[in-house]
Amino acid sequence: MYEKSLTEEEKQQLKEKGKITKNFISHRRGNKVHDKGELEVEIKNGNYLFKPVGTWNSYYRTGQLLYEVNYDSSGQREFEKVYNEDGSRNAEIISYNVNRGKEVVRIEKLINYFHPGKDTASVEIFIRKGNKTIKDGNTKHFDEQGNITKTIFYRNDKKIK
Repeated sequence: MYEKSLTEEEKQQLKEKGKITKNFISHRRGNKVHDKGELEVEIKNGNYLFKPVGTWNSYYRTGQLLYEVNYDSSGQREFEKVYNEDGSRNAEIISYNVNRGKEVVRIEKLINYFHPGKDTASVEIFIRKGNKTIKDGNTKHFDEQGNITKTIFYRNDKKIK
C-alpha cells in the first residue's frame, strides 16, 4: 500500500540517505481522503520499511473523522480516538509499555462509550504480543449512570472465576 506512494525522487533520496520522512495520503473513489499521516521510510537490503509516526487520521466516506491515532517514534500506537459517523465518541485506546517481571509488555486499554459518545460503557485491558492481542486484567462494564454492572478478570485471554 505505502510503496505505491513513493515517488521516483523519494526513491532516489532513500538510495542516497537510507531514510526519509514523507506525508502520506490515500484517497477513496471521488478523490476523498481516506487516510493521512506521516511515514518514516527506510531502505534495508533493497526492501522498503514503512513506519507511521505522529498523528494519523482516517475518514468515513462522508468526510467525517473516523479515527485519530498518535504513533510514537518507534511506530507504536500511543493513543487512538474512534468516532461514530455523527462525530460522537465511540472508543479510545491508550497503549503503553509495562515491566512485568523479566519482560516488557505492551498494554492496551480499550474504553468503549455508550452511543452517542456519552458515558463509559466498558473498559478492557489487553496485552499485545506481536500481532496477537490477549485480554489480561479487569474488564469493567458500566450502566449509563456510571455504576459498575459487571467485572470480569482475564489472565492470558482466559476468564478467571
